[in-house]
Amino acid sequence: MRTSDYVSLVRRGASSSYSKIRNDTFRTLATDPLFRRRVSEASLIRLLNAFQWKLRDSGIDAQYVQGMNVIAAPFLYAARSEVEAFSLFSVFIQRECPGYVKPTMEGVHRGLKVSCIYVPKIRYQPLGLIFQYMLTLI
Repeated sequence: MRTSDYVSLVRRGASSSYSKIRNDTFRTLATDPLFRRRVSEASLIRLLNAFQWKLRDSGIDAQYVQGMNVIAAPFLYAARSEVEAFSLFSVFIQRECPGYVKPTMEGVHRGLKVSCIYVPKIRYQPLGLIFQYMLTLI
């Protein structure tokens, strides 16, 4: 994506999901000082708002859902620029997990089903313990 295209999305300001985005971004990896030093809340808000505008412009029936902030965070942390993070995040969501952003949240429900199938099988392995803990948070 060209920088000018990203800037034009950002300049539109608050998307229809702005309040949901703001509700989530301040909590994103809040206890990780390295992340906080490297990624500002403002950049996370810009990226998520721009993505919402991009979805709307594309005519894709999708919306911001809770947790997208956590998915976007590593892209902002690792990318060389906000534009690069946006491009990578956009491709990841649209190509690898498009069901996650559907209004029905079908991707979220599928993920939970997969977790429920595999967590019991790996219960006493370290990864299983992590998944088990994560399921208690849902």
